[in-house]
Amino acid sequence: MKRQSAIGFALLALGLGGSCVAAEGQKAVVIHAGQLFDGKSDRLVPNQVIVIQGDRIAEVGAAGSVKIPAGAEEIDLGTGTVLPGLIEGHNHMFKIGDHPGADSGASVPAVIQPGSVFSAGYVTLLAEKNAKLDLESGFTTARDLSSGSTLDVDLRNAINEGIVPGPRMVVATEGIRGSIAGPRYFHLIDSPWEGRKQVRVQLKNGADFIKVYAAGIRANPAMGYGAPTMTLEEQQAIVDEAHRQGVRVACTAHAGIAVRQSIVAGCDSLELNTDIDEESVRMVVEKGIFMNFALTITKITAARQNFPMAEMSKTSFQRALKAGVKIAFSVNATGAHGKQPGPYHPFSIDPTRSPQPRLSAPTEVAERIACSGVMPYETMFANSTASSP
Repeated sequence: MKRQSAIGFALLALGLGGSCVAAEGQKAVVIHAGQLFDGKSDRLVPNQVIVIQGDRIAEVGAAGSVKIPAGAEEIDLGTGTVLPGLIEGHNHMFKIGDHPGADSGASVPAVIQPGSVFSAGYVTLLAEKNAKLDLESGFTTARDLSSGSTLDVDLRNAINEGIVPGPRMVVATEGIRGSIAGPRYFHLIDSPWEGRKQVRVQLKNGADFIKVYAAGIRANPAMGYGAPTMTLEEQQAIVDEAHRQGVRVACTAHAGIAVRQSIVAGCDSLELNTDIDEESVRMVVEKGIFMNFALTITKITAARQNFPMAEMSKTSFQRALKAGVKIAFSVNATGAHGKQPGPYHPFSIDPTRSPQPRLSAPTEVAERIACSGVMPYETMFANSTASSP
């Protein structure tokens, strides 16, 4: 049975998201695509056929070279383009800042009242809604950087078991932060040994990797931007313990001392960077550390700041890109997913140009990323023109 589809730009989520498709049985689905981007080559491949069995892609090839199973449902996309599922490198399913009853920063109250938007049941329902919207936007894997509890473990497991729709999730549970900072979404530590203990606690609770909040962007009169929330010794202990346990460490380090400290401590990724100098970039390249920037959200946030935050972030992004840093695609969504200004639909296909520089950022990862303790990031290169906002 063959039917036409009005979809002009499809993302092949089957076999890459959660296991919801498996629950629908093993009936074969065949997609006829005008062109395909596979994340490996630097061009679009024309006139392709994709055969899906259950929740796995069984075969991909040129029309006429692929055997179509008997009784398969056939979907004809016409001239439509098919992509692998996209991957979000820095996500927050449980941040609900624009939902009625929460303030714009989604600040979690010290005492969570039953029936409030922050009660465990309600906030999980909102997070599941975000997960569904992400999947419908084409994101079939999401790396969640701290829910402030173990609720992200429950959501991840429910998606994997086919109970609710959503992308595969790689989760950090409760992030770790020095006690000079507030408790929101984090466990506060005051010594290297407390840091080691919290690594073990989070892994026991189901974390796939460890999240460290090394520093925000706010200026400290004595240190400038990016004053660290913890000492180098504390951060080194966290990283060492995580690596001993076989998992990676993501360190949010916006600027200043915290960036250099996170590099020295051995963090596997620097998250949401705003300001990084050339020497630190050199060290990042040398050590093979990954970075992400979330330029659009930073630009939106910068409108409320009294310093050139957006310009600093864009300059740092361009500096890192030029030096060959492995830059991961990230949105850093903090509200209702699918509604924020972007960049959930940042891609366009120009048949006269290679799609690889833009499309490899969120698609090559889909082939190589693993939802396991040791999370092998992919080199997700950003737009080579460095023209992001």
